[in-house]
Amino acid sequence: MSVLKSKRGESAMQFIETARELEVYTFDKVFTFDNKRRRSSNFPARKGITKMRHKLRTFKRWLDEGKMTIEDIRTSYISWKGHIKHCNAYRTTVNMDALHDKLFLEDGTQ
Repeated sequence: MSVLKSKRGESAMQFIETARELEVYTFDKVFTFDNKRRRSSNFPARKGITKMRHKLRTFKRWLDEGKMTIEDIRTSYISWKGHIKHCNAYRTTVNMDALHDKLFLEDGTQ
């Protein structure tokens, strides 16, 4: 959970109230804000996207070394996609699919 540090209260209830007043808050690695039409928009945290990109490259290296199977990689990637589908992240998903295909489909390992 992250709100501007200067706006944090002492208790959990104050924290939630402050987050609602600011209308920008992060829960469970999803950046959420309410726009002018009062629709909530969820975007994945940049750190989580970068971490998954790094994990895919690491998984490729481990696959080449024989430390990991393609089924383990597929399971991890599908799990991440299940998490990201709840966000407004179409381009992120398309780009990550392209990276996954580049790493694991071109050499015929999958």
